[in-house]
Amino acid sequence: MTADKGSDPWGLVPVEMKAFYKGWARVDRWPLQDAVRLISGFPPRGFESEALPKKVERKLAAYVQLAKNCLGESLPWMKQDFDSGDELYVGPNDFILWAKKMGLSVNELLENYVLEAEAGERKAKKNERKPHPNTVARLRCQGIACMLWDDNPGMTITAMSKHQALREYGYGPVLNSTPTPETVHGWIKNQKPGGGKGGRPKKE
Repeated sequence: MTADKGSDPWGLVPVEMKAFYKGWARVDRWPLQDAVRLISGFPPRGFESEALPKKVERKLAAYVQLAKNCLGESLPWMKQDFDSGDELYVGPNDFILWAKKMGLSVNELLENYVLEAEAGERKAKKNERKPHPNTVARLRCQGIACMLWDDNPGMTITAMSKHQALREYGYGPVLNSTPTPETVHGWIKNQKPGGGKGGRPKKE
């Protein structure tokens, strides 16, 4: 499979290469060696239909070494939470920006797909609804109340709603103002083992 040059406005790039570009533009990380191959217009390792010419292999190896020399400085790299051996990983957009900064030729079609994927991810994050602080506070208080009731099932709901732990670790870190005792009582009343009666908190 030969390298693809440019954005291919006339549809001359093999269909399978376009699929590689589009698919790999959407992944979170690229193995460094495959990143070099992709920006140069070649498929990732293991997908080529024929061996690359020695001259091309040497050129790609030189790019890989150049990238390794920049890792952690001008080229960010991604630490793995799984055993990846000696494999090094980079973010697609980070690698393309670095390559262009270094004056390396970057396949235009691949770059466009990566930019498209980045824009889609930003839009999704922008539209992502964050839970209301009151919801977060309620869930935290319910979880803490459950743990405390495991140790002291006889504690009333009213006493639990005033427990210091709910203030310090439940609603305190989340809300700018202290909720009323009635509010906290309502949050946790269904968490008491056996649904025991705790009464409504008295207004002070």
